[in-house]
Amino acid sequence: LAGTFGVILVPLALHLLLSPLRIYLLRRHEGWDAVGDIVLTTAGCAVTGLACWWHWDRIALLIV
Repeated sequence: LAGTFGVILVPLALHLLLSPLRIYLLRRHEGWDAVGDIVLTTAGCAVTGLACWWHWDRIALLIV
């Protein structure tokens, strides 16, 4: 529905929506690594943001 912009945002939305369930299930079995989760989520958001910033002129053409 959102085209190319949706392809960029859907993984983040899914991660945010499903994280509470994943954390709940992992904590039940003492398998959740909070620090690793925070570091990898932050790194993933930073890399995606950097890639979007770097290629924004091309992305903007696809949104219109």
